[in-house]
Amino acid sequence: MYDIFYAINNNIISIDDFLIDLAKKKIAVNKECTLHAPEKIIDSLNKKITGELKPVLREADYKDFDIVNAEDIIKSIYKKIALK
Repeated sequence: MYDIFYAINNNIISIDDFLIDLAKKKIAVNKECTLHAPEKIIDSLNKKITGELKPVLREADYKDFDIVNAEDIIKSIYKKIALK
C-alpha cells in the first residue's frame, strides 16, 4: 500500500490501464483478497504498517504516509477493476 501511495503521490505512476491490469493479476493470485472485498486487503495491510513498514522507512517518510489517502487509492483501483 505504501509503494502505491508513494508512487502515485510523487507522479511516478498513475492509475491507468497498466496499473489496473497489474492489480487484477495480483488479486487473482493472492488468496487473502478478492475483487469484491477491498476492505479485507486494506485491513490486512493496515495491520502490517506498524510492524513491517515503520521499521524500514525513514521517519520523515513514515510521517508523510497518509493511510486514509492510501486506502482511497486502493479502493479506487478496486472500483476501476470492477468496471473493466
